[in-house]
Amino acid sequence: MAGEIPFDPNGLEFCCTVVPDPHMLDYNGHLNIAYYGILFEEAARSVFARLDVSKAYRERTDCALFAAEIHGVFHREVFEREAVSLFCRLLDFDGRKLHCMFFMVRSNDHTLAATQEILYLHIDLQRRRVVEFPEPQATRLSGLLQSHRGKPLPIEMGRHIGLRGRTGKSFPDAGDKA
Repeated sequence: MAGEIPFDPNGLEFCCTVVPDPHMLDYNGHLNIAYYGILFEEAARSVFARLDVSKAYRERTDCALFAAEIHGVFHREVFEREAVSLFCRLLDFDGRKLHCMFFMVRSNDHTLAATQEILYLHIDLQRRRVVEFPEPQATRLSGLLQSHRGKPLPIEMGRHIGLRGRTGKSFPDAGDKA
């Protein structure tokens, strides 16, 4: 869209850049809703591998991250052969849970395509209970949280879903100026 303000990923964790495959498109010619989740999962795997809380961590410790709650917001369409870059921001960490937000940015115009807010639980797979992260993972996650704390909170964080926003005003229809 002409005149859109580019998304500023400064200070966020770069995860990856991907070009959706043609089979990921729906009959409207844009990225199917299911594949947004897959691309956000690829972003999570990328950043979690760097923090050592990925598959290798699970195999060593018999602990893993489980998603407890997810909320997605779709801002712009992603079309065939359109590269998107994904970024992560750690919003909160309490030693056992991670509150993250992922941002999908269209590479052609640097506008925000979608966000995914997600709450992860650190689970002991033997006991099926939420447990504390061990060191050095806890220190890495605390450090990442501190590096992300200076940025303003994303407007999508904690969004309400419904026909009316929290103010009681109706959401604009597609094409309306907000």
